Amino acid sequence: MKALVIHPLFALLGGGEYLCLNVVRALSEQGYSVSLMSYDYSTEMVRKGFGLDNENYLSEVFPLPNLYPFGAIRKGFGFPIGLKRVAELRMTRIALTRICKSYDVIFHTQTSLLLVRHPHTFSFFYDPGEVSMVRRRRINPRVWSPKRVYHELLNLLVDNEKDVKQAENIPLSLSLQRLLQESSYRHVSVVSPPCDLNFQLRRKVERVIQVSRISPAKRLEEFVQIARQLPEYEFLLVGYCSPEERRLNPGYFEKIMATSVPNVRIILDRIRNVPELLEESAVYLYTSHEPGINISTVQAAAAGCVPVTPAVGGGGEIVRTLQRGYTYSSIGEAVAAIKDSLTNQRWSPMEMSHAARAFAPERFRERIRSIVKSDFYRS
Repeated sequence: MKALVIHPLFALLGGGEYLCLNVVRALSEQGYSVSLMSYDYSTEMVRKGFGLDNENYLSEVFPLPNLYPFGAIRKGFGFPIGLKRVAELRMTRIALTRICKSYDVIFHTQTSLLLVRHPHTFSFFYDPGEVSMVRRRRINPRVWSPKRVYHELLNLLVDNEKDVKQAENIPLSLSLQRLLQESSYRHVSVVSPPCDLNFQLRRKVERVIQVSRISPAKRLEEFVQIARQLPEYEFLLVGYCSPEERRLNPGYFEKIMATSVPNVRIILDRIRNVPELLEESAVYLYTSHEPGINISTVQAAAAGCVPVTPAVGGGGEIVRTLQRGYTYSSIGEAVAAIKDSLTNQRWSPMEMSHAARAFAPERFRERIRSIVKSDFYRS
């Protein structure tokens, strides 16, 4: 049996890439000969980013046909470039339709924009904005302008709603599952994403930390704003920003790096290279409202940190799953939660680490194997 995993851009080296590697391993352990389609995958990159050697689970790696920069449509390039990107996308999907026919199982682990019809297609659901119908809901139907007409044209050309509905969608959080239910999309129940939980428990210092890509979606300005109100504590941001993200978010990296709050320190590195920074910190402050489960927040719990997250989005779901930590709805509530955590130790590092096992990668791989097996039984 043959399986194809499609993950266009590996250079981000984030939670999505770690998820992809675990999907590959799960399918290989299930007896599939697994191929990976990616524009920039390399063994050296994976070893450097995750300390993993995935070669034993892969039969081959080959590039995507006619790859285009994935941020192009979502970021709204100018008229001729936008249409060019859409044309490239359609060409890629046509080529994928032919390629996928020779595989028994298809997994899309990064984007639904490349979904094509196949009897056994699985797609991880990250970004509601990628689904054409959902994108159109966000446009005010009473306001007409050249820009609206242009975006409606792009939506029409990109439209992948039928393909998303036909695929077996895999939501990575309850909020994403609710969106799939509201849109009547075929889906399984929530699958918790895999997290690398290999962290030590060290003696804690009164420090607040966040590990994050430096991206607008992470709302790092709020991290700085909260730090400004707690000058007696050190706030540490361990961040990284790929060239692709700098291109898609011009000026944001420079804005964050120019932060001049005295108690905020920024270190540009990956936490795998400096795990002691997470292991020694007492509180993990997550500020994004993204609907997916944040890997770094779970890793922080595995390292014994107490999470403080927004009540909305994936961060709040993590706190509810762990049954430990704090959620907030305002800057004031976040400040109060951090103070309480640092002065009243409500949960020990050992308790936090044990609770984080709910997101262990072996549990994720077992769930993937079960989903694939059930899909073939139904057919």
